[in-house]
Amino acid sequence: MVRVRATCNVSGPTFSPRAAESQTGLSFVRKSEPGQQTDVERYQGLDPSLGRAELQLQEYGALVDLAARSNSTLDALARSLDALRRAGATSMELRFDVEYSGQHVLEMPIELLRKLGDLGLPLSIHTFDAQETEELSKRGMI
Repeated sequence: MVRVRATCNVSGPTFSPRAAESQTGLSFVRKSEPGQQTDVERYQGLDPSLGRAELQLQEYGALVDLAARSNSTLDALARSLDALRRAGATSMELRFDVEYSGQHVLEMPIELLRKLGDLGLPLSIHTFDAQETEELSKRGMI
């Protein structure tokens, strides 16, 4: 079994998630304005001077689902890159959290690869054993 959670993490010293949401129509989660630090950020040791937000592209599901279901979110993100930069974003990164159990193969549909490539953003892939992910979820870490 392989499941993927996909997000786009956006941050910058003057990045305002509130302003970015009003300019783009995107809805961020786990967001903080510059100088504000949430408990999660405090636990992770993140710099409170940065404004940051997470755009959820897909909760845990199949990569093929991300290509099919979240095209509108990926399209909206693509249309919003300039507006995010105007709202102070200096760092944008795609993140795939891959949960697996047993032997696994990560196969990306060509449509998804095209969309991700067109965004021009770095992609980080983090892998977690399903038991580890379940434990982190119980502790409210993900």
